[in-house]
Amino acid sequence: TRAYSTTLAAKHMNLKRGKYYLSGPMTGVEAFNFESFHALEAAIRNAFPEAVVLNPANHPGGLEYEEYMTLDLAMVEVCDHVVLLPGWHKSPGAQRERAHAVNLGKNIIRAEKLISFSNEHRRGGLE
Repeated sequence: TRAYSTTLAAKHMNLKRGKYYLSGPMTGVEAFNFESFHALEAAIRNAFPEAVVLNPANHPGGLEYEEYMTLDLAMVEVCDHVVLLPGWHKSPGAQRERAHAVNLGKNIIRAEKLISFSNEHRRGGLE
């Protein structure tokens, strides 16, 4: 319907130019799950070249856990969207990031939904 198309178009424009924060499990995951974070970042950049991606996998090494969380929560504050990687619900850090995002009224989207949406965009279905 027309209303659905209008909503989808508005969502597309918002996603296209948005700032994304990637949230998911790192601590206790092999290689801190960097491969998943970098793959999601690449998918977002490929689908939405105008988007800004805030990826905690790009932080410098050598900080303590709470120092990383301070940086992460600050990035949540400046983003438009928090993208949840699979397994986020098992990660205390990702749970904190999501709760902070909810309190700030940020758009929260699961990585799988965003990838599906971006694939539709690349096929030209959202122009």
